[in-house]
Amino acid sequence: MGNGIRNRILKGFPGIALPRYEIDIAKGIVEGRVAVDGHGHNLTAAATEETIWTMSSLYTYLTSAEQLKVSSSVPATDIPASTGAWTVLVHGLNANYRPIIETVTLLNPGPVTTTLSFLRVFHAHVMTAGTGGKNAGIISVKNNANAVTLSAIAVGENESHMAIYTVPVGLRFIMLEWHGGELAAKESHILLYIREYEALWQLKKEVILKDTSFIFPMTIPLIVPERSDIELRCTANAGAGIIFGEFSGYTEENKY
Repeated sequence: MGNGIRNRILKGFPGIALPRYEIDIAKGIVEGRVAVDGHGHNLTAAATEETIWTMSSLYTYLTSAEQLKVSSSVPATDIPASTGAWTVLVHGLNANYRPIIETVTLLNPGPVTTTLSFLRVFHAHVMTAGTGGKNAGIISVKNNANAVTLSAIAVGENESHMAIYTVPVGLRFIMLEWHGGELAAKESHILLYIREYEALWQLKKEVILKDTSFIFPMTIPLIVPERSDIELRCTANAGAGIIFGEFSGYTEENKY
């Protein structure tokens, strides 16, 4: 059965359908499987390929693990005891492609250097904040030289929006769906790229659209092996496109 209509049937009671398998994964009650969602937006998409993420540029990947720099564009407000963001949680992978997370307490002046070394960063979000309840400035997670942005939280959004993911070692990613849209009446191109470990980027799926959106469930899921990078990119005819995109599914251990 297709992933969009698959139901588990209670043994001995074939007429009773339980909630979909994917819902159980999202609830965290299926052993060995974890829901994954990569979503982002590009509010000023260019005529040349850019990643679907906050920064409106083509994403740059680290080639070796390093400590990162975390800072705010409004450091006087995004610090403990003030009204903005206080702490930020950074999600990624270490040099061995194993998941790591680190909580960073913002400082004025920044940036703050992480204790852990990251090879990949695919999400960051504000953990605690003052009375404003959100980040006052742009929160940036950059490489150790503080020159290359690896994740960014736009003003007031409290989490990064980047349609990027790297599959941890020992796991594979089962992609069940991808979707996106374009809101500026530009003829736009949304592209799903995958780069397997030590290989080249390959274009797996693409959509051309104008002032509309799409959602494509994968009747036959796309299986992405460990240590692969996944990225949604876009172009907008004549530039200035407003584009969003997302892919979703779950990881499972390679033993299954």
